[in-house]
Amino acid sequence: VLVAELPGGGRGDSSAKQPAPIPHARPWSAQHKPISVVFSLSSAIFKYRSFVKNERDKGTKMSRGWGARTERQSRVLLNVYDLHDTNEYLEPFGLGLFHTGVQVGGREYTFAGGGGVFDMTPQEAPGAKFREAIDMGAFEGSESKLASIIDELKPQFKPDSYNILTKNCNHFSDALVRRLLAKPIPGYLNRLAMLGGCCGPCLPPSLGGTGANGPVGGPGGGGGSG
Repeated sequence: VLVAELPGGGRGDSSAKQPAPIPHARPWSAQHKPISVVFSLSSAIFKYRSFVKNERDKGTKMSRGWGARTERQSRVLLNVYDLHDTNEYLEPFGLGLFHTGVQVGGREYTFAGGGGVFDMTPQEAPGAKFREAIDMGAFEGSESKLASIIDELKPQFKPDSYNILTKNCNHFSDALVRRLLAKPIPGYLNRLAMLGGCCGPCLPPSLGGTGANGPVGGPGGGGGSG
Protein backbone atom coordinates (compact mmCIF):
# COMPACT_ATOMS: atom_id res chain seq x y z
CA VAL A 1 0.00 0.00 0.00
CA LEU A 2 1.40 3.33 -0.94
CA VAL A 3 1.13 6.12 1.63
CA ALA A 4 1.59 9.66 0.40
CA GLU A 5 4.17 11.66 2.21
CA LEU A 6 2.98 15.11 3.24
CA PRO A 7 5.27 18.08 3.63
CA GLY A 8 6.78 18.17 7.08
CA GLY A 9 6.86 14.41 7.52
CA GLY A 10 3.16 13.84 8.07
CA ARG A 11 1.12 11.09 6.47
CA GLY A 12 -2.12 11.40 4.60
CA ASP A 13 -4.09 8.94 6.71
CA SER A 14 -7.16 10.11 8.66
CA SER A 15 -5.76 8.90 11.93
CA ALA A 16 -3.07 11.55 11.92
CA LYS A 17 -3.50 14.16 14.69
CA GLN A 18 -4.82 17.46 13.33
CA PRO A 19 -3.17 20.67 14.52
CA ALA A 20 -5.25 22.79 16.91
CA PRO A 21 -6.90 25.74 15.17
CA ILE A 22 -5.42 29.14 15.87
CA PRO A 23 -8.02 31.32 17.61
CA HIS A 24 -8.93 34.45 15.66
CA ALA A 25 -8.28 37.71 17.49
CA ARG A 26 -11.37 39.92 17.89
CA PRO A 27 -11.19 43.19 15.95
CA TRP A 28 -10.54 46.40 17.95
CA SER A 29 -14.15 47.57 17.55
CA ALA A 30 -15.49 44.33 19.03
CA GLN A 31 -13.08 44.46 21.97
CA HIS A 32 -14.03 48.05 22.79
CA LYS A 33 -17.73 47.86 21.98
CA PRO A 34 -18.80 48.36 25.64
CA ILE A 35 -16.73 51.56 25.78
CA SER A 36 -18.31 52.78 22.55
CA VAL A 37 -21.81 52.12 23.90
CA VAL A 38 -21.07 54.00 27.12
CA PHE A 39 -19.67 56.94 25.16
CA SER A 40 -22.71 57.06 22.85
CA LEU A 41 -25.07 56.87 25.84
CA SER A 42 -23.22 59.69 27.62
CA SER A 43 -23.36 61.81 24.47
CA ALA A 44 -27.11 61.18 24.13
CA ILE A 45 -27.71 62.12 27.77
CA PHE A 46 -25.70 65.33 27.34
CA LYS A 47 -27.66 66.27 24.21
CA TYR A 48 -30.95 65.55 25.97
CA ARG A 49 -29.99 67.67 28.96
CA SER A 50 -28.99 70.52 26.63
CA PHE A 51 -32.34 70.21 24.85
CA VAL A 52 -34.27 70.28 28.13
CA LYS A 53 -32.29 73.31 29.32
CA ASN A 54 -32.96 75.20 26.08
CA GLU A 55 -36.67 74.40 26.25
CA ARG A 56 -36.77 75.42 29.92
CA ASP A 57 -35.05 78.70 29.08
CA LYS A 58 -37.57 79.33 26.30
CA GLY A 59 -40.39 78.62 28.69
CA THR A 60 -38.84 80.95 31.26
CA LYS A 61 -38.56 83.78 28.76
CA MET A 62 -42.17 83.35 27.69
CA SER A 63 -43.46 82.59 31.17
CA ARG A 64 -46.33 84.63 32.47
CA GLY A 65 -44.71 84.88 35.91
CA TRP A 66 -41.27 85.93 37.04
CA GLY A 67 -40.56 82.54 38.67
CA ALA A 68 -37.62 81.91 40.95
CA ARG A 69 -35.04 83.69 38.82
CA THR A 70 -34.44 87.31 39.73
CA GLU A 71 -33.00 88.47 36.42
CA ARG A 72 -33.72 87.18 32.91
CA GLN A 73 -35.39 88.10 29.66
CA SER A 74 -39.11 88.75 29.75
CA ARG A 75 -41.21 89.54 26.69
CA VAL A 76 -42.79 92.97 26.60
CA LEU A 77 -46.22 92.91 24.98
CA LEU A 78 -48.20 95.98 24.08
CA ASN A 79 -51.85 95.03 24.51
CA VAL A 80 -54.08 97.09 22.23
CA TYR A 81 -57.83 97.58 22.72
CA ASP A 82 -60.55 99.14 20.59
CA LEU A 83 -62.55 101.87 22.26
CA HIS A 84 -65.01 102.20 19.37
CA ASP A 85 -66.18 100.16 16.39
CA THR A 86 -65.12 102.96 14.03
CA ASN A 87 -61.54 101.75 14.46
CA GLU A 88 -62.22 99.25 11.69
CA TYR A 89 -62.54 102.19 9.30
CA LEU A 90 -59.99 104.51 10.89
CA GLU A 91 -57.11 102.08 11.43
CA PRO A 92 -56.25 101.69 7.70
CA PHE A 93 -55.65 105.47 7.67
CA GLY A 94 -53.33 105.32 10.68
CA LEU A 95 -55.95 106.59 13.13
CA GLY A 96 -58.22 105.16 15.77
CA LEU A 97 -59.52 105.29 19.31
CA PHE A 98 -57.26 102.90 21.19
CA HIS A 99 -56.48 101.94 24.75
CA THR A 100 -53.14 100.27 25.53
CA GLY A 101 -51.42 98.52 28.39
CA VAL A 102 -47.90 97.09 28.72
CA GLN A 103 -47.68 93.43 29.69
CA VAL A 104 -44.45 92.22 31.28
CA GLY A 105 -43.82 89.53 33.88
CA GLY A 106 -47.40 88.27 33.80
CA ARG A 107 -49.10 91.59 34.64
CA GLU A 108 -50.38 94.45 32.51
CA TYR A 109 -49.51 98.02 33.48
CA THR A 110 -51.59 100.99 32.43
CA PHE A 111 -52.71 104.47 33.46
CA ALA A 112 -56.17 105.69 34.38
CA GLY A 113 -57.82 108.89 35.51
CA GLY A 114 -58.72 108.48 39.18
CA GLY A 115 -56.57 105.36 39.46
CA GLY A 116 -53.17 106.52 38.26
CA VAL A 117 -50.68 103.82 37.33
CA PHE A 118 -51.80 100.32 38.24
CA ASP A 119 -51.43 96.69 37.17
CA MET A 120 -54.16 94.29 36.11
CA THR A 121 -54.83 90.89 34.56
CA PRO A 122 -53.49 90.98 30.98
CA GLN A 123 -55.89 91.61 28.11
CA GLU A 124 -58.90 92.23 30.35
CA ALA A 125 -59.26 96.03 30.39
CA PRO A 126 -62.81 96.92 31.39
CA GLY A 127 -64.82 99.01 28.93
CA ALA A 128 -62.63 98.10 25.95
CA LYS A 129 -62.41 95.30 23.39
CA PHE A 130 -59.07 93.51 23.15
CA ARG A 131 -57.66 93.84 19.64
CA GLU A 132 -54.10 92.47 19.56
CA ALA A 133 -50.84 92.01 21.43
CA ILE A 134 -47.75 93.53 19.81
CA ASP A 135 -44.45 91.94 20.79
CA MET A 136 -42.19 94.92 21.45
CA GLY A 137 -39.10 92.95 22.44
CA ALA A 138 -37.36 91.46 25.49
CA PHE A 139 -36.73 93.26 28.76
CA GLU A 140 -33.47 92.05 30.30
CA GLY A 141 -33.95 92.95 33.90
CA SER A 142 -35.29 91.80 37.23
CA GLU A 143 -38.70 92.17 38.81
CA SER A 144 -37.27 94.75 41.19
CA LYS A 145 -35.89 96.73 38.24
CA LEU A 146 -39.33 96.79 36.65
CA ALA A 147 -40.90 97.91 39.92
CA SER A 148 -38.32 100.67 40.19
CA ILE A 149 -39.13 101.94 36.69
CA ILE A 150 -42.86 101.90 37.46
CA ASP A 151 -42.29 103.87 40.65
CA GLU A 152 -40.24 106.45 38.75
CA LEU A 153 -43.10 106.97 36.27
CA LYS A 154 -45.88 107.28 38.83
CA PRO A 155 -45.15 110.92 39.74
CA GLN A 156 -45.48 111.82 36.05
CA PHE A 157 -48.81 110.01 35.75
CA LYS A 158 -50.77 110.91 38.86
CA PRO A 159 -54.48 109.98 39.11
CA ASP A 160 -55.57 113.62 38.76
CA SER A 161 -53.23 114.39 35.85
CA TYR A 162 -55.08 112.30 33.28
CA ASN A 163 -55.93 114.10 30.05
CA ILE A 164 -57.48 112.20 27.17
CA LEU A 165 -55.50 114.24 24.63
CA THR A 166 -52.17 115.07 26.27
CA LYS A 167 -51.65 112.45 28.99
CA ASN A 168 -53.63 109.29 28.47
CA CYS A 169 -52.91 105.57 28.75
CA ASN A 170 -51.04 105.55 25.44
CA HIS A 171 -48.66 108.25 26.68
CA PHE A 172 -47.94 106.06 29.70
CA SER A 173 -47.45 102.94 27.57
CA ASP A 174 -45.02 104.84 25.37
CA ALA A 175 -43.07 106.13 28.37
CA LEU A 176 -42.86 102.66 29.94
CA VAL A 177 -41.78 100.91 26.74
CA ARG A 178 -39.12 103.58 26.17
CA ARG A 179 -37.74 102.91 29.66
CA LEU A 180 -37.80 99.14 29.21
CA LEU A 181 -36.64 98.83 25.61
CA ALA A 182 -35.50 102.30 24.49
CA LYS A 183 -38.08 102.37 21.69
CA PRO A 184 -41.50 104.01 21.19
CA ILE A 185 -44.87 102.38 20.67
CA PRO A 186 -46.40 102.53 17.16
CA GLY A 187 -47.39 106.12 16.38
CA TYR A 188 -50.87 105.36 15.02
CA LEU A 189 -52.08 104.26 18.46
CA ASN A 190 -52.10 107.80 19.83
CA ARG A 191 -52.15 109.87 16.63
CA LEU A 192 -55.76 110.95 17.02
CA ALA A 193 -55.05 112.36 20.48
CA MET A 194 -51.95 114.14 19.19
CA LEU A 195 -53.94 115.75 16.40
CA GLY A 196 -56.51 116.96 18.89
CA GLY A 197 -53.97 118.08 21.47
CA CYS A 198 -54.08 121.68 20.38
CA CYS A 199 -57.72 121.84 21.54
CA GLY A 200 -56.98 120.41 24.97
CA PRO A 201 -56.92 123.68 26.97
CA CYS A 202 -60.36 124.55 25.61
CA LEU A 203 -62.00 121.30 26.65
CA PRO A 204 -63.91 121.01 29.93
CA PRO A 205 -63.01 118.09 32.22
CA SER A 206 -66.09 116.14 31.09
CA LEU A 207 -64.81 116.19 27.49
CA GLY A 208 -61.19 115.43 28.12
CA GLY A 209 -59.63 118.31 30.01
CA THR A 210 -57.01 117.63 32.65
CA GLY A 211 -58.45 115.49 35.42
CA ALA A 212 -61.14 113.99 33.21
CA ASN A 213 -62.05 110.35 33.48
CA GLY A 214 -61.14 108.23 30.50
CA PRO A 215 -63.21 105.51 28.82
CA VAL A 216 -61.45 102.59 30.56
CA GLY A 217 -61.98 102.22 34.29
CA GLY A 218 -59.17 102.00 36.81
CA PRO A 219 -59.02 100.96 40.46
CA GLY A 220 -59.90 103.37 43.20
CA GLY A 221 -61.76 105.83 41.02
CA GLY A 222 -64.47 106.25 38.48
CA GLY A 223 -62.08 107.19 35.74
CA GLY A 224 -59.98 105.25 33.36
CA SER A 225 -57.53 105.43 30.54
CA GLY A 226 -57.85 105.54 26.83
